[in-house]
Amino acid sequence: TGVAGDVAMMMRSSLRLRLLLPRCRLGAVCRFMSSLPDYQEIPMPALSPTMEVGTISKWQKKEGDEISAGDVLADVETDKAVVAFESVEEGYLAKILVEEGTADVAVGSVVAIMVEDSSSVAAFKDYKLPSDSTAAAASPDPKPSPSPEPTPP
Repeated sequence: TGVAGDVAMMMRSSLRLRLLLPRCRLGAVCRFMSSLPDYQEIPMPALSPTMEVGTISKWQKKEGDEISAGDVLADVETDKAVVAFESVEEGYLAKILVEEGTADVAVGSVVAIMVEDSSSVAAFKDYKLPSDSTAAAASPDPKPSPSPEPTPP
């Protein structure tokens, strides 16, 4: 037992978890244990080093489309240019949550939902983000107004 036993137990638990959750990768948001089929939230990526918000100028895929890794999902206008937003996952685009032309979508905000198989797409027809999720279209944080300079006596 001891440390070797603990390490062996942790490795078995880790392997079991990876077998149960093969689609959940580092950084992916996956949902389980709900009335909906398993799905992944697709966040707005940072497409430039200085990008904080972006505008989805055009969706290149539509709901129900099959997506392969490397496919362009949408064109996103950043602070500097229009950039292709490519998928890093495979699956089906189940729901677009942020419409074309929506401005000031914060990096990390959920913009779409992806599912593993086409039969799951219909379950997301009327899907809306839970109110505790990151807002899809968010205005940039307002800058605090500068404090007035004290006047000398």
